[in-house]
Amino acid sequence: MKCQEWKPLLSGYVDRELTAEEEDRLKNHLSHCSECRVDLQELRDIEGVTSAMKDESFAPAGDVFWDRYWLSVYNRIERGVGWLLLSLGAAALVGFGAWHFATGFLFDANAPLIVRVGTALVIAGGAVLVVSVVRERIRTYRHDPYKEVKR
Repeated sequence: MKCQEWKPLLSGYVDRELTAEEEDRLKNHLSHCSECRVDLQELRDIEGVTSAMKDESFAPAGDVFWDRYWLSVYNRIERGVGWLLLSLGAAALVGFGAWHFATGFLFDANAPLIVRVGTALVIAGGAVLVVSVVRERIRTYRHDPYKEVKR
């Protein structure tokens, strides 16, 4: 047998996956083949390094990990609620201001008609644009094929 035919057995030997017959034949070959002995030692070194490595993703998480995790969850919830309340408050104030502006200025007989009509058109156009953008964002979110992809 050529050494190329013995190489696949070296990995099985290191992993203790060979039958007794295959192991005996490989040991016989290793006794007179220095190239395969070097390859076997390299495989053993690799196994030693990889077995010494600790994969923390499979290790049981400690209290510090869970404390940080829940702290980040609470922070995200708090910030989300904070932004929601801020947005609702700002919308209420803008709505209140727009209502008072509309009733105070748009219906004021002393203001020129062209200014009142122009202002009403600007307000109506802005409202249509805001509704259009919100509607498009909602539609895009519902049908976004990449919404499950973490960015």
